[in-house]
Order: sequence, then structure tokens, then C-alpha cells
Amino acid sequence: MVFLSIMETPSKFIYNPPYFEKLCPVLKQCLQGFDCNDFIFRIFNNDWPDEDLRARVRHITRVLHHFLPNDFPEAAAELVKIARELKKHFPGGSPENSFLADYVETFGIGYPDIALRTLEEITQCVNADKAVRAFTNRYPDKAMRYLLKWSSTDSPGLRRLASEGLNTLSTNAMIDMIMV
Repeated sequence: MVFLSIMETPSKFIYNPPYFEKLCPVLKQCLQGFDCNDFIFRIFNNDWPDEDLRARVRHITRVLHHFLPNDFPEAAAELVKIARELKKHFPGGSPENSFLADYVETFGIGYPDIALRTLEEITQCVNADKAVRAFTNRYPDKAMRYLLKWSSTDSPGLRRLASEGLNTLSTNAMIDMIMV
């Protein structure tokens, strides 16, 4: 039996120049005064080649933060606009757009209601499963209200998000029971 050795391209390479060529016009359309050249310069810094996928997502999040309002509720409204526009350019969602959910997780953790409503909107163009875990861990009662609502929607993305959040809550509850 002969086995072929296929070397896979690391996932971090989803963030490549062609992706940013599609992303920048969307950001320019959605964000007043957005400077594509400055954005690209900040993205492709000296550390970029060595960053793994997770580090690249966080780096894009932090660079995007430079172009969004510092006030999370205002930034959340901008993220929703960006997500709606990205949905037109990346039908069916795109893993590259996960920086939107990471932004909500990173900068919205102190604003659970606004952040969870933002995740509800942006999950139409990106998987926000990881981000919802941060809110179910920190605000389990509040998150539960959203998760239950999402679990009965027609949106497969929201039902998946609810399932992930409910799994996190169930796991945490089991751990609490074991620790007693």
C-alpha cells in the first residue's frame, strides 16, 4: 500500500494579500476616514510572518481597533455594518472574518448585552462560537437568555452559536458539581 504525503498549507495563510484586497474596500465603505494603506502597513508588520493563526486573528483585531471608536457600543454598531457588507462579498460566511467575533470578545466583554446582540448579528457572516464562550463563562445567567432565544430561530448560524454556548454552560455546571 502506498501512502501519499501531502503537505498542507498552514491555516494562518488564509490571511493573505488577496483576502485583504477584498476586505479593505469593505472597511473603507463602512468606516469613515478608513485608510487602507495604513491598515495594510499595520497588518503586515515585522511580527506577521511568525504569527500563528490565533495570533494573526488577534493582531487584525487590534489593528481594526485603531480604526474604530474606542467606545464599544459605537464600535459594535460599526462591526454590524461591516458584517452586513462582508456577507455580500463572502456569501455563506468566511473563516477569515473571525476577527469580527474576536473583536467583540476582546473589547466587548464589559458590555455583555451589546456584545451578545452584536454576536447575534455578525454570526450571519462568521462563526462566533469561541467568542460566545467568553460571555457564557463570565455572564452565565445573562447569556442563557440569549442562548435560549437563539436556539429556536430559523438561522442555522444562531442555532449553532446557541448550541456552543449551551455546551459551555453545561460543561461549567458539571465541573461545579464535581468540585462540590
